[in-house]
Amino acid sequence: MKIAIIGIDGYIGWALAQYLGEAGHEISGIDSYVRRHLVDGEDSYSVVPISYMPNRRSAFRDRFGRDLFFARGNACDHQFLSDFIHIVRPDTIIDLADISSTVYPQRGLHESCFMQSNNLKSTLCLLHVMKQKLPYAHLVKIGSFGEYGNADTMVFEGNFVMNVADEFGMLPFPKCPASFYHAIKAEDSLTVELACNEWRLRASNLVSGLVYLSLIHI
Repeated sequence: MKIAIIGIDGYIGWALAQYLGEAGHEISGIDSYVRRHLVDGEDSYSVVPISYMPNRRSAFRDRFGRDLFFARGNACDHQFLSDFIHIVRPDTIIDLADISSTVYPQRGLHESCFMQSNNLKSTLCLLHVMKQKLPYAHLVKIGSFGEYGNADTMVFEGNFVMNVADEFGMLPFPKCPASFYHAIKAEDSLTVELACNEWRLRASNLVSGLVYLSLIHI
């Protein structure tokens, strides 16, 4: 299978590329290195040293005996994204282009606007490219359980039955995010669902959640 990873340089993207490469799939990807730039802008660094894409591609080639097609660019650039999809013609597109940080957009207006612009525009660009060039490809998105906030009840997958004055209907479970990041994620998920309904695109939204949390007092 031909699989394109949007945001392949990220901590999920590169590990996923190796996992899928091990399974024999043909992997391609794009990235703008935005996470690296944000870390550099904080005068910070990764705890684990991370090689840049030329070295990563070389290691991928040595390990799997084949190259990985990579193009550096921004998923918010519709023309660049369209050209990339036209070249690789993937069967599946895994979208990891979001800036994923709950803390970052809470810092101020600039950070909130930047995250909203990046995350939502990249999704819209990708959906329009799929509609125009690959309507039968399958999109895989990473959602977040935080879109539902701190629900005090069971969260239904898909729609749930609602009873109002003995009249029954089907409604999606309400989203009630508790951060700007999760509010953006919620809008992102609704945008993908709308595109699927309107344009008959195919997408899977994999909702991730916190498994456990350790608090260490130092």
